[in-house]
Amino acid sequence: MKRIVTATLIPTLATAFLVADVVSLPGGGPVPPDVSTVRLDASSWTVLASAGAAELPAAWPATGTTGEPTPGPTTAAAAPGVLVSDVLETDEFTVAGVRWDAGAEEPGDVRVRLREDGGWSAWTALEPNDEGPDPGTEEYRRAASVVATDPVVTAGADAIQVSVETSADQPRPDLDIVTIDPGTGPGDGTSVATTPLSAAQAAMASPGMVTRRGWGADESLRSCSPSYSSSIRAVAIHHTAGTNSYSAGQGPSIVRGIYAYHTQSLGWCDIGYNFLVDRFGTIYEGRYGGIDRAVRGAHSGGFNDRTFGVAAMGNFEQVAAPSAMVRSIGRVVGWKLARHGADPYGSATLTSAGGGTAKYAAGSTVPVAAVFGHRDVGHTACPGVNLYSQLPVIRQHARTLTDQGFHVRALYLDMLGREPAGSEIDFWIPITAADRWRAADGFTTSEEYRRRYITTVYQDVLGRGPDAGGMRFWLDRLATRQVRLDDIRPTFMASREFYLRGGGTEAGFVQELYRRALGRSAAPAEVAHWSGQLRTGGQAGVIAGIYGSPESARIRVDRAYRAWLRRTAAADERAYWERTVLTRGDEHLRMSVMVSQEYVLRARTR
Repeated sequence: MKRIVTATLIPTLATAFLVADVVSLPGGGPVPPDVSTVRLDASSWTVLASAGAAELPAAWPATGTTGEPTPGPTTAAAAPGVLVSDVLETDEFTVAGVRWDAGAEEPGDVRVRLREDGGWSAWTALEPNDEGPDPGTEEYRRAASVVATDPVVTAGADAIQVSVETSADQPRPDLDIVTIDPGTGPGDGTSVATTPLSAAQAAMASPGMVTRRGWGADESLRSCSPSYSSSIRAVAIHHTAGTNSYSAGQGPSIVRGIYAYHTQSLGWCDIGYNFLVDRFGTIYEGRYGGIDRAVRGAHSGGFNDRTFGVAAMGNFEQVAAPSAMVRSIGRVVGWKLARHGADPYGSATLTSAGGGTAKYAAGSTVPVAAVFGHRDVGHTACPGVNLYSQLPVIRQHARTLTDQGFHVRALYLDMLGREPAGSEIDFWIPITAADRWRAADGFTTSEEYRRRYITTVYQDVLGRGPDAGGMRFWLDRLATRQVRLDDIRPTFMASREFYLRGGGTEAGFVQELYRRALGRSAAPAEVAHWSGQLRTGGQAGVIAGIYGSPESARIRVDRAYRAWLRRTAAADERAYWERTVLTRGDEHLRMSVMVSQEYVLRARTR
């Protein structure tokens, strides 16, 4: 059960760090997009004589509303082949897509080309959209009447042309061309990729990112409240397709364009991805609901529960993703998985929610890698063959954070007996990364740990829980460094209350001390020996002789190894730590184990 963290364990300053670790573009605010939809009816198409997309002309005239391909078009409307639409000239746009009515026959091999800076791009295949909300949700019902392609992203185009495959018995389709001008915001043209994080931001685990306000999200386009998964077990990696040649300052407008396409053209409640990353490594907050929460996206139809989606802004079918982008994807993936105790090299079993485009039927259980490509669960080439081959590098970058997150989680479980909150993981990850000993000391000196330790000693030595006055007494003395944690147990053993637990006799005291310090009964000769010592040297000498014996040290070393490393100490380890425990105390042993590489690696399996 989660509890509120004490002020000692996480200073209130951590909250300010978390807020500061989000980058806002200058003057961020809502920027309404301009969404244009043009219907292509039967009269809008020209039939090419030869079938197959390979027959599409490589280039058309850069000006004019129409152009004739080579070879010239045929007038035989029933002939099988490729349909090419008229050229649609528009105002400048950054995102486009093709849409048709639900229930209509799906057009074959949809391709588009764009006029950018006066010249035409190559023909680009647009896959039918395989993203989207899960069946059974309100968002899914709202979007049920719309079927469309994935969007294509451009750095700025002012004309578009569409081609589709056709057959002799297939009528010319009625399609919508959607183009989106995302508008101009105050932050456009501002490069945040090269903006250094403040010292506070750099110290935190959560990656710096551009907020929704920073990239100009018009929240009036968002049509329903966010929904949440119970946890996060995996991440789907996507690409947005389209241009790879946008500038650093065009990132916000591209995100706005995708947001408008998802909400205004596809009928989704919000942008489908949880995060987007541009080629310069800038991370953008995606779906609304809190970057630190398990917001359910609409990024992988049928597989949005217990996953989150990260979209790489570009097309990585022909080229590899830039290293800055891959590093940032790994960072946001590692941060998010670390908060939920998931290993980027691990796996997860997901249950398909089904849906019209789902690769797996509803109810199917599908094993996936914790970091998987969209193609693993959908009928798509996304995230492109090159980015898909870079998933191992993303996992490698992510593991740096998740290993630190696992370490933090193990410290909470072992020292505090509870799961950490996400904000607690965020706070401790950079500290453990910089100085494990400092992190271990922070846990050991926290009031929460001290309360737990004091309570354990009361129960072990005196057989009862602490009273309020006793707890306050020891907390005060620990805070003022009048005692150490290692002093509390032998001090309890020297108390009148402990003496009376043995019946108030010398022999009873010795037996009780053996049971508490050595876990066994004293032999008659041992009782006789220590009773004599008790009469001549007092309790302190007897406690030092029994609790401070090599036998006691060996037991304490073995107990620590089993508790922290889940194994017994080797002979050489036991010999070393027996001597160390007797000279430097148990706390030094605990701290050393807590910072060991073995403990950090074992934490992955907790």
